[in-house]
Amino acid sequence: MDFRLVYNKYFRHARSYEGYLWDLNCGPIGGFEETFYDAIILRRSEGLFIDAGACYGAWAMRASRYYSTTIAFEPHDQTYSLLKRNLQINKIKNVIALNLALSDRAGESSIYLYPSPGTHSIYSEHLGLKSTNQTQTVQTSKLDDYSFKQPVSMIKVDTEGAELEVLRGAMKTIRKYKPRLAIETHFPDHSGKIRLMLPQYNWKSLSQYLWSESPDDGSTGSFH
Repeated sequence: MDFRLVYNKYFRHARSYEGYLWDLNCGPIGGFEETFYDAIILRRSEGLFIDAGACYGAWAMRASRYYSTTIAFEPHDQTYSLLKRNLQINKIKNVIALNLALSDRAGESSIYLYPSPGTHSIYSEHLGLKSTNQTQTVQTSKLDDYSFKQPVSMIKVDTEGAELEVLRGAMKTIRKYKPRLAIETHFPDHSGKIRLMLPQYNWKSLSQYLWSESPDDGSTGSFH
């Protein structure tokens, strides 16, 4: 193959960061999460990594090195296209990208669009940010509606305020597999509500994230 064609297709319109190639149309890459990506992800597993709110793929691409399969959910059309592009130019084959929002029901929902694609939300305001007041209709699904051939080893949720809806639609999956969890909270009261929903997890706070090992790894409590 002519290398010039490869260069023009993959590298000319991409930049390198943290060992990965990123499409130049991606917004800012990196941030506070980088300080604990590996602390949370770094554990080889034959199971599944569920990435709810995958954005450009920062978590999903890292998880691809440690988990047999990653399922990345990203509802915003343009961001989803960039996620697919990033997986392609990095030649990552074990990440399944779905143009869907995880929620507590299957159907449709509207998200408010923000200037930064990584902050689109079901809320018109969150984290002190205000939307453009433009909306997009997205397809929603429940994690509990999926049948998995492998155990779910970890679930990461970063859905710009919709974390409670995602968890309500995933409770059967969590009860069955007892995965490790990393959940970014976007409202002050969500942390307490998540702790009440999942009292069997021994939660730790990492910046805006709630993080816990599986209850089978030493946490206390039981399901109700």
